[in-house]
Amino acid sequence: MWRPREAEDAFDQCLTRLRQGETEEACLAALPHLASDLAPLLATASALWALAASTPNPAPALARIRARLLRLLQQHGDR
Repeated sequence: MWRPREAEDAFDQCLTRLRQGETEEACLAALPHLASDLAPLLATASALWALAASTPNPAPALARIRARLLRLLQQHGDR
């Protein structure tokens, strides 16, 4: 019988295992009675982590913009 609390706990455990490098397939294989419920949730979590990992760091671009702005302000002040 499917129990919401069991599914929540299983999802939390799988998220922890995924963060530690385990595959979605291994998590689902360990919980076959919940696999059909967990599979779309784990796929979504994995996709979100991949998206977050691919988001560029804006700091270098902001540093270049700031440096250019300061140069332009300095040049303008020299006139």
